[in-house]
Amino acid sequence: MVKLASEFTLMKKLYTLLAAGLMCLGASAQIALEKNEVTVNMGYTEYERTVYLKVYNESTSNDCEVSVKRTVMQEAFGSINYFCFGNTCYPANTSESDPNDNVTVAPQSNDASFTAYYNPENVAGITKLLYTFTNVNDNSDQDEVVITFDASEATVGIAEHQAEVQVSYNPNSRNIVVALQQASDKGSIAIRDITGKLVFKDAVNFNNAVLVIPTTSLKPGIHLISILNAEGASIATKRVSIF
Repeated sequence: MVKLASEFTLMKKLYTLLAAGLMCLGASAQIALEKNEVTVNMGYTEYERTVYLKVYNESTSNDCEVSVKRTVMQEAFGSINYFCFGNTCYPANTSESDPNDNVTVAPQSNDASFTAYYNPENVAGITKLLYTFTNVNDNSDQDEVVITFDASEATVGIAEHQAEVQVSYNPNSRNIVVALQQASDKGSIAIRDITGKLVFKDAVNFNNAVLVIPTTSLKPGIHLISILNAEGASIATKRVSIF
């Protein structure tokens, strides 16, 4: 009887460990990025380029609180890069988001506030940045993206990638009018306020097109309108005042 009880206890422990192991194997990461690699070809005589990225929460039930860290893998000395996440834009010498300003992503949803900025400052070269997004409640739950800004040539960005864009604001109708001539017919338009917060983004088809964007939901002030190609890289940025 003692032997049987001992064997039963041992089997119970083994079953508990096995069940725990299966639970760990079945657990899935919450964080997933829209892309894991982005390359922007530009001219070093250009002012600035931006890359927008969505962070997804693939959980069906739990919120995900996310932080981001930047690691410089390669840098053109003298160039400037920085990023925005959530409601905060961080200076160039900051590599991690503020723990008090982590971004919470609801289940089966995404956050589109992350933006990486690069200004070559007339310096020819390549800058490669690794951004790591982490679930602050589970440090093993991470996803990464490598963003490469290739500004090796003087005018490749302007000659080949810069779109011809005209932006105007009609205060009577409170509409932004975007006239665009672009070789590709797929992309998106993003609007950010002066703090860098994303206030509008939509996929569009633009080929010799005129787009009308209502601004009734936007607050008065200076806004930046970015035209993005199909890969999510900014090909033109214009400033407009909404009042």
